[in-house]
Amino acid sequence: MSVWVWRALLKTVAPPARAGRREWIGLGVIALPCLLYSMDLTVLNLAVPSLSADLKPSSTQLLWIIDIYGFLVAGSLITMGTLGDRIGRRRLLLIGAAAFGVASTLAAFSTSAGMLIATRAVLGLAGATLAPSTLSLIRNMFLDPRQRAVAIGVWIIGAAPPERAGAASAISETCSEFGGALGIAILGSIGTAIYRRAMAGSVVDGIPHEAGVAARDTLGGAVAAAGQFPGPGAALLDTARKAFAEGLQVTAMTSAVVVLGMAILVLVLLRHVRSGSELAAQPDRAPERTIADTAST
Repeated sequence: MSVWVWRALLKTVAPPARAGRREWIGLGVIALPCLLYSMDLTVLNLAVPSLSADLKPSSTQLLWIIDIYGFLVAGSLITMGTLGDRIGRRRLLLIGAAAFGVASTLAAFSTSAGMLIATRAVLGLAGATLAPSTLSLIRNMFLDPRQRAVAIGVWIIGAAPPERAGAASAISETCSEFGGALGIAILGSIGTAIYRRAMAGSVVDGIPHEAGVAARDTLGGAVAAAGQFPGPGAALLDTARKAFAEGLQVTAMTSAVVVLGMAILVLVLLRHVRSGSELAAQPDRAPERTIADTAST
């Protein structure tokens, strides 16, 4: 039998190389861009009152400020993952990280709601380069199945061939990011509608009509109006906070029902699917029999 056939057979049954200290340190380094990329989806939620007071966005603009990033990430992940497979994952990661830093700086100094929406869109495009690049690098750094399971955690790209790891991780992330962005859009619209309905009949003496309209549009508008007119603004702010809390309660209950329904659906549909650890615990003996049969010939 030719030497290359023996090498191929031995390679089939040889255990994959285990990662060492260098690979685990590399995992910590490439996890940092992923942390920034995932954090930017919801990082502005706590800054909504300040943003509303400073930039005075409408309720529609406020939803786009929060949501445009997730939609651009979800829409670009597959393209960027495939691009990383073609031009190199490290190169794409460096380009994306540099663009992400520049866009973040521009977003921090935005002077209008439109500018913040535009810079968040650029952030989404740059962020779409980070997840596929980091995950595909992890896929190729950790060849041992058990170590890879620890390294990538919740990311099933383990079954993809190394040359397609970028595209596979992009598809996985697209579902997650698109679901997050769509959830923010839908639940945000529900919360805004409830807030507006609760504030529709609120008229406070001493608050000008223009400030009252802004307060009935967003909680940030109510905070700004309360700051401009401290006396009557306190009553307006109290009403706005109650309306916002009502919208938050409804959206939270809606989210809980959806999550519970999806958990039941997953439990029913995947009840017969075995995990990767269960499959790894039952190694295939066919290659060894192949060598033995070949040697006997």
